[in-house]
Amino acid sequence: QLTAAMQQNILQMLPYQIGVALFTMFGTVAIMRLWLSRSSTSVGEALGFAASMLLTILAVQILTGLMLGVGFLLLIIPGLYLIGRLAFVAPLVADRAIRNPVEVIATSWQMTRGNGWRIFLFLFLVTLVVIIAASLVGGLVGMIGGAGSVGKMLGGLVEAGFGLVATMISIAISAAAYRQLATTQAGDIFA
Repeated sequence: QLTAAMQQNILQMLPYQIGVALFTMFGTVAIMRLWLSRSSTSVGEALGFAASMLLTILAVQILTGLMLGVGFLLLIIPGLYLIGRLAFVAPLVADRAIRNPVEVIATSWQMTRGNGWRIFLFLFLVTLVVIIAASLVGGLVGMIGGAGSVGKMLGGLVEAGFGLVATMISIAISAAAYRQLATTQAGDIFA
């Protein structure tokens, strides 16, 4: 009965989760298009561009998700390494408008050669700092708000705010690292 109930809950939540994932991909490409644009790009142009690249970024995300899944099944370490090597897929779609998902992944792989672990560790450390800060502030707000529903709601809002900040920081890190390697063609991004 428990398994049937869990499957039913997953099926009910699936359309919403797909919608959130598509919206997140769309927003990520639009934001990166604005940040990485070499000419003046308006918000409307960035949104239009993101809409035109949605199928590409969806295919890229599916392929990278499969690659990461296999990497994590192989004793986790390969999956962590792949995070660093595939960090440039969204910036490549946003900057170069590459429509072939395999080409996007191959270009990210080529650009991050020699820097996969460095990129992963930098992203990991930033994420760790944000998680610790969110826990501390969320716990403090929860204590101030009390153990009731108000305290839980305030704590949840703070943690959601930190989640948004963490997402924006990871997008900014990927875009900055991509820009540095794309403009300098240097082999070492954190020298």
